[in-house]
Amino acid sequence: MVRSARPGAGRGAPGVRGTEPAREAASPESGPPSPERANIIKLFQVIETVDNVYIIMEHASRRQLLQHIRQAGRLPEDEAHGLFKQIVCAVKYCHDNGIIHRDLKANNILLDAQRDIRVSDFGLGTRFLTGQELTERCGASGYQAPEFLGQKYDGPKKDVWSLGVLLYCMVTGTLPFKGGILVQLRQQVLNKRYDLPPYLSTEGRNIITQLHIMGHPWLQGDEGSPSPAAAETLPKHPDPAILAAMSNLGYRPHEIRESLLNSTFNEVIATYLTMLRQQT
Repeated sequence: MVRSARPGAGRGAPGVRGTEPAREAASPESGPPSPERANIIKLFQVIETVDNVYIIMEHASRRQLLQHIRQAGRLPEDEAHGLFKQIVCAVKYCHDNGIIHRDLKANNILLDAQRDIRVSDFGLGTRFLTGQELTERCGASGYQAPEFLGQKYDGPKKDVWSLGVLLYCMVTGTLPFKGGILVQLRQQVLNKRYDLPPYLSTEGRNIITQLHIMGHPWLQGDEGSPSPAAAETLPKHPDPAILAAMSNLGYRPHEIRESLLNSTFNEVIATYLTMLRQQT
């Protein structure tokens, strides 16, 4: 997937940094990914020209989580359990590395070909320091935390609140706060007033209300953990089929091998990783 933006747009966002015109930026793919990192949409390459910034990303072919929820009406708890655990692991990885998302919602969660989670769209994300209070207002109104409606807010807590709203959406098919106008929605959020359907399990109801995410029994166990296949490292030797296909496109075999060996994230690697994804 290739996305285009104006030069300078997105600077400071996770995984994107500015470069001189027509130069390539380093990709966050360098180094072996952890399982948590594997559930974050992958950035293959960033190219900045005078007029545009081209962001070459992994293609998550199974659409948005929101579309999946709408088609199903609501997700069974066992399915929501596995998907939600992957989302939580990805967000925890971001927080552990000083990054908050600030726009976690079902629209920004994607599913790949294996139906594994890919957290995407870090356009409102920012870096933070422990204890730092933020003031910028951003994100979907239905996912905003009570703290976010004050003068200042704690970034990670905003993400955790959004996770609770997201989980509610997954298992009920709707949002917990449904004010027709912003004032009504704000009052519902501040009062934490919402309904819990009777068909939810005790554990499901409990994790939504308490938001004790990672340590909650509902998220314990191996089921729903990020798939090992998603945590692959960059190969040192090219796949013969991809090597042949890239050679047909005009790439030189020794350049492909050299880029893989040195983990040089350039046009060669971006093309190789895109083809590699298409095989899975």
